[in-house]
Amino acid sequence: MRQLLAAVAVVTVLALPAERAWAHDAYNDADSQPLKLLSYPVAAVGYLIEWTVTRPIHFLVSQPTLQPVFNYQPTYNAFDTPEPYPQQAPPSSGASTANIPYEPPPPPAIYTPRTSEPLE
Repeated sequence: MRQLLAAVAVVTVLALPAERAWAHDAYNDADSQPLKLLSYPVAAVGYLIEWTVTRPIHFLVSQPTLQPVFNYQPTYNAFDTPEPYPQQAPPSSGASTANIPYEPPPPPAIYTPRTSEPLE
């Protein structure tokens, strides 16, 4: 049985087309530096932690109703000014016992006029 499996493996390897392997970029000697090789799994772990731990925490903390609880103040830069959350009507049923008024987030640090507004 072993000889049959070995023969099938040899025939399969020989039957495959022999093509040249192409890399997506040129090889550089710096790519074989040991610290560079160790950085690949470290970067993968960091990426995993960012997307599974820190981003969900930020999403929870940055909710408009929870910002006062966590003392969160959003900060914006000139290139990344998000639109504020839309005004939501309070729930019509009396299921919620918390009476937290909605406060819109502060305006961005730099005013960007809408395209429909006339420029002066």
